[in-house]
Amino acid sequence: LNFGTTELKSAIVHKSVDFQDHMSSDEILVHFKRIACALYDKYIREFAEFEVNISYAKRTEFNELMHNRQQWMALDLVTPEQLSQLFDETCGEMMSLMDTSLQRLNYQPFT
Repeated sequence: LNFGTTELKSAIVHKSVDFQDHMSSDEILVHFKRIACALYDKYIREFAEFEVNISYAKRTEFNELMHNRQQWMALDLVTPEQLSQLFDETCGEMMSLMDTSLQRLNYQPFT
């Protein structure tokens, strides 16, 4: 598959943010937690507009983290490193499913 030279970027993730010198690490972490919530709402939450196909266990894990927004934003439920990797497993699952679909699409039965 060739999608051309155009990069597809998420408006949620790549929107312009001006991190200023006076912003604390806590303020920056809150910003990235907001991004995680927006991604959760769009792709992970049950009945989300673009709900992805992930395991029940993984969806439950996200629900437990983010069902209470005030708690998610206020508490140190995740470290910055964990937050940076929060969606990695989900992305891996999606890539695996797409690869499987691509293999089926490319399969040419003997005639």
